[in-house]
Amino acid sequence: MRILTLILLGCVTACGGWDSSKSLDALDDQELEALCGHFYDLSGGAPYEETCTVDGVEYTATLSSRSEEIAACKAKQRPPCQTQLLVDCVTSLNGSICADMNTNECKAYVDCELGI
Repeated sequence: MRILTLILLGCVTACGGWDSSKSLDALDDQELEALCGHFYDLSGGAPYEETCTVDGVEYTATLSSRSEEIAACKAKQRPPCQTQLLVDCVTSLNGSICADMNTNECKAYVDCELGI
C-alpha cells in the first residue's frame, strides 16, 4: 500500500510536469513551461475572445496563440508562493479569461502574493 501511495504521489507531481509543492519562484524552466501550458489548456487551448464586465464596464479579453501566452506567462514575476495555490486559483476560474479573482482559491493566492 505504501508503494502504491508513493507511485501515485510521484505521478501526480511528474505527470503534470511541475512540482506543486515548490514555490513558483523555484520552478525550473521545464516546470514553468508545463505549468503555463496547463493554464493555456484550462483556458480553452485555442485563441479566442471573451467579453468581460467589471463594475458595469465591458471589455474584451483575448487568449492569444499558445506560444504567445506561454511566453507571457513565463515572463511574469513569480512570487515565493506554493505553486498549488496558483493552480487552484486558475482552476477555480473554470476556463474564463476574464480577470475575476473573487474565488476563495484566488483570494488565497493573492493573499500569499501580497504577503498577507
